[in-house]
Amino acid sequence: MSKANFGVSLQQICRFPYWMFFFACISVQSIAASEFGSGGVRLGNLPSAQVEILPVDEAFRLTATEVDGNAVLYWQIQPGYYLYRNKLNVDANKAIGELAIPKGIEKTDEYFGEVEVYFDELEVIVPINARLTDETDATLEFKVTYQGCAEAGICYPPQIVVINP
Repeated sequence: MSKANFGVSLQQICRFPYWMFFFACISVQSIAASEFGSGGVRLGNLPSAQVEILPVDEAFRLTATEVDGNAVLYWQIQPGYYLYRNKLNVDANKAIGELAIPKGIEKTDEYFGEVEVYFDELEVIVPINARLTDETDATLEFKVTYQGCAEAGICYPPQIVVINP
């Protein structure tokens, strides 16, 4: 009497049509979409919660204005998001002074350890040492670098934004 072989050999797996894996993946994605909804992403150990991660420019809205010979950079930070102080940098095409950055909140961050962060809003004063219409007639332009995270555990890559006050 011969023994029945109900297992699958390596040769059978290698001959398995790849298109079947593709359809299996689509099925898993559609089940996940129906389970978690199409608008949110389920993160971490939140069994029933859905967390939608905002695009970086919505999570951290940056504007620049000129007030009394200074430029004011202002971030409106959405609830559940924060910016890092040590990831903030401003370069300009004209002479600027030392940035006036308020003290942030100390936080133990799972990615960067002990850091200083900002919630809700951040206003940075940039003293402009050169006149706006100097010999080059160039418009004042800032290259602002910043990085932030969502408290849900997602960090954005460093952002570089060119902005005019």
